[in-house]
Amino acid sequence: MRKAALISAILVVGLCVASATPASGQALYRLTLKEAIEKGLQNNLRVLVAGTQVEEAEGTRQRRLARLLPRVRGESLANMQTRNLRAFGIDVPGAPDIVGPFSNYDFRAYVDQPLLDLPNYYRWKASRQQEQAARHDYQDVRDLIIRQVAALYLDAQAAAARVDAAASRVTTAEELYRLARDQREAGVATGVDVLRAEVELANERQRLLEARNTAEQALLTLARAIGVDLSTPLELAEPLDFKPVTTLEIGAAVASALDKRADYLSLQTRQQALQEEEKSNRARRLPRLKASCTNSSPKN
Repeated sequence: MRKAALISAILVVGLCVASATPASGQALYRLTLKEAIEKGLQNNLRVLVAGTQVEEAEGTRQRRLARLLPRVRGESLANMQTRNLRAFGIDVPGAPDIVGPFSNYDFRAYVDQPLLDLPNYYRWKASRQQEQAARHDYQDVRDLIIRQVAALYLDAQAAAARVDAAASRVTTAEELYRLARDQREAGVATGVDVLRAEVELANERQRLLEARNTAEQALLTLARAIGVDLSTPLELAEPLDFKPVTTLEIGAAVASALDKRADYLSLQTRQQALQEEEKSNRARRLPRLKASCTNSSPKN
């Protein structure tokens, strides 16, 4: 029984050493919380999609604004032609029947300016609110990713702290096992006491292995969330430290949330955008006014 326990303890120690050794040929990357958040924001798909939606809303606003701005267009006409005088009933003795060819050029410029276009005006105001709502959604997604990455980083820090605690318990179990063995050699302890200490040491080493595996899984989860290659060995550059947090009163917390929460502000702006769209639909029955100007410059 003693040999089986000793063999299992040796296997556990070997697995612990193997799991703690980084992959050969790759440098250990020390990751700070700030770097983890920056990488998470750069590589997260939801952040990229939200940024694309902001650009799309901005393009919609510019397109609707263009309907309210002056429109300038130009036309040019070049004409080469001949005339059959007999077809017009003209017959001059000694004159040719076909006259030409001769050229005719015409240059025109058109300017249109909407003076009163309420439907497009309200659509433009709605697009402004929709763009602002998209920006709030983008900020909300960024805040969510920041919270997720920070939570994963804290989980990895807690797992690393549990590894340190398990390692200290292994050290204590080794000292107790050594003490029990010395006491048996001195005749003040029995073999059962030595076996009990040996089994406790094996259990603590097993718990250390589990804590290290949990810490490795936490690092892999963090690496997956921030877009780092999973084969890259990571090490947290910031230890887990206690920092006091200032608590807010309920009234102040609610006021701050209503004033700064991006998801709430997005709902407000989207509601305003829907109100502007409703005004635009009602204004479709109203007349529209437009000023037009044309300038022509014919040349022969």
